[in-house]
Amino acid sequence: MQVWQAGSALGRALSPLETVTQTADQIVRADDLSRRIPYQGPPDDEVGQLIMAFNQTLSRLENLFNTQRRFLADVGHELRTPLTVIRGNVDLMRRMSCGDEESLDSIQSEVDRLTRMVGDLLFLAQAESGKLPLARDLVELDTLLLKYIIRCLSWLRIS
Repeated sequence: MQVWQAGSALGRALSPLETVTQTADQIVRADDLSRRIPYQGPPDDEVGQLIMAFNQTLSRLENLFNTQRRFLADVGHELRTPLTVIRGNVDLMRRMSCGDEESLDSIQSEVDRLTRMVGDLLFLAQAESGKLPLARDLVELDTLLLKYIIRCLSWLRIS
């Protein structure tokens, strides 16, 4: 009888830790930092303090990730406008035959490079926010690397 009572008491004492483990697993699998671990016990015991600290950490992480996502999206959008203006001015200068062609080519090349970077930044922000479904397929690394090397070589030839 005493063994059963001790086992029952131990089960009740460890039950909150099982909930913590299950919820933490669900948060990791769902990549959802907005979830929190529920706890109905006394907040001043060791388990309650652990859960409170874990929930506060999740809250800070959620805020940091949201700030980072907003920053990436804002920077990407803010850089698009001046790049469009520069590109338009270079095109206008070419049509009006103003400026030397070498300088205009250099400006155009840098604008194109920055535009690609901004596009990549916005792509990253979309992927991070979950608005962009990513395909998780096997990739032939040698083919991908070869394409990247060819792209880099073409950039070197342009500049």
